[in-house]
Amino acid sequence: ALAFREYAIFSQTTAFILMVVITLFAVLISMLYDKQELAVLAILGGFIAPLLLSKGSGNYIVLFTYITILISGMLILAYYKKWRIVNVVSYVFTIIIFSTWLTKKVLGEVHAPYVGALCYATIFYLLFFLMNIANNIKENKKFIAFDVSFLLSNTFLYFSAGMGILHYIHGGIYQGLFTALIAVFNLVFTFVLFKYKKADPNLLYLLIGIVLTFISLAAPIQLEGNYITLFWALEAVLILWLYQKSQMEVFRYSSIIVQVLMIISLIMDWNNVYNSSSIIDIMANKGFTITIVAVISFIVTIKLLNKEEKPLWEGVPIKYYLNAVKIMAISCLYFGLLIELSYQLNTRMDYREITQLYLGIYNYCFLFSLVIYLLKYNPQYHKVYISVIGLCLYLSYLFYYNSTITELRNLYLTNGEPSLYIYISHYILVGTLVACVSYMFVFIARIYPKKHQIFNACLWIFCFLIVFVASAELINLVLMLNSNKEAMVGNLKHIYKIGFPILWGICAFIMMVIGMRKKVKNLRIIALVLFAITLLKLFLMDLRGMSEGGKIGAFISLGVILLTISFLYQKLKKIIIEDDTTTTT
Repeated sequence: ALAFREYAIFSQTTAFILMVVITLFAVLISMLYDKQELAVLAILGGFIAPLLLSKGSGNYIVLFTYITILISGMLILAYYKKWRIVNVVSYVFTIIIFSTWLTKKVLGEVHAPYVGALCYATIFYLLFFLMNIANNIKENKKFIAFDVSFLLSNTFLYFSAGMGILHYIHGGIYQGLFTALIAVFNLVFTFVLFKYKKADPNLLYLLIGIVLTFISLAAPIQLEGNYITLFWALEAVLILWLYQKSQMEVFRYSSIIVQVLMIISLIMDWNNVYNSSSIIDIMANKGFTITIVAVISFIVTIKLLNKEEKPLWEGVPIKYYLNAVKIMAISCLYFGLLIELSYQLNTRMDYREITQLYLGIYNYCFLFSLVIYLLKYNPQYHKVYISVIGLCLYLSYLFYYNSTITELRNLYLTNGEPSLYIYISHYILVGTLVACVSYMFVFIARIYPKKHQIFNACLWIFCFLIVFVASAELINLVLMLNSNKEAMVGNLKHIYKIGFPILWGICAFIMMVIGMRKKVKNLRIIALVLFAITLLKLFLMDLRGMSEGGKIGAFISLGVILLTISFLYQKLKKIIIEDDTTTTT
């Protein structure tokens, strides 16, 4: 080097050939004496030679072709001599030389050799990849922490270099493809090693982890937000299927991780799609599409998990994960449709009350369908969920949807808008509520005896709801039939003073008759309590200011009802007493 640079005794080519010969001689000496120290000196000299003889012309092809030949020779030397330090030295010096050239001469430059840089980065990645695992496969050794670190650093340094280079090639459109190709390469290599059946399982798990990592990265790098969710929804199912075919635990846990990523991505997509200022098409939009695909992904996952018997972890049955996936599937479908409906209603309806009504109809229909599903499959196991749903339906109507219906009715009576058909649609909500609660009460009556506390508590709640709904609908019906808004206040007073006593008396009569026929003592008690409340209300509150006709009608109706009940009690006295005695016993 000094003869060339300082004294010009040799030409650059001659000096380079002499230094290559010296390197080869040093390698032969290290092999002859079986000394890895000499091999290290040889490889150091080999890497320093082009730096000492460089004229700064920037001929990267000559430089990296030489380094490729050099590290290929060192790969062979390390393979036969099992000298790990040779691999390390070659790896470190290659990274230093290539990364220095890449950052200073390539990245950010206008006419830089980006394609050439990517080609040599790929060559170096493949050489060091093979260098790292060759000895372990040959000797059937276990992968230790050093080998894992070496392989991971080589992979992610190559990934970083490739992403940096491709950023300047056609605006980075190939970055996702590049990421997927790394995953494909590792997947093919994993498959070959798996067929070879001599590779360390730790190596296989590591390669599979690399494959899954880069497949998952390919989606957010190459695709837009919505497509990322679609990709992960399909990937989660595919990985779970691969687990069932290979029985490799890493696939199972990876499927769970990808599902979690899919849920996070789905929530982000909902936020992006439905928070846009423009009006999007009904159902024919990205938000609705990804919801359906995500639900399908969960359903297929459930089908696959139904075939599983192996526990998720030690002491954790697979049914826990299966139930969690079912809950996620139902939640995804519910919230996806709810957000879609809410967005479309808010952007197309003029009245807030209409949106609230239609969302209520959706909520009740969905929950009713869910109750039917839960009662069909193992109702005893799902009784907690069913109770929670029933409570939500009950409280939401009492404290929210009834007032919404009232506001919608008053809007129609005062302004003539919205249309009568929209108001009439509230009967879908009420009918669904009553049907759902009745369905659940029948279920409760099947699993609990009539004297059980839970049955009696649910009976009181159910009866109260029926009376409340009937009272609210009586007000709505009377006001809608007499739509004179000036007389609205007077009509309300008549309903409270005359209509309610008659309605409640009829309800109490029906409860009494059913209680006698079904031998339900508590239902008869509820009927008597309702009669007592009706009479107290009539005498203490309603008689004042009531018209003569109203008084006559109310008293006659209640009298007829009470006389009928008294007659029935006398006719069925023996059966009732026997029933009461049996219940007490």
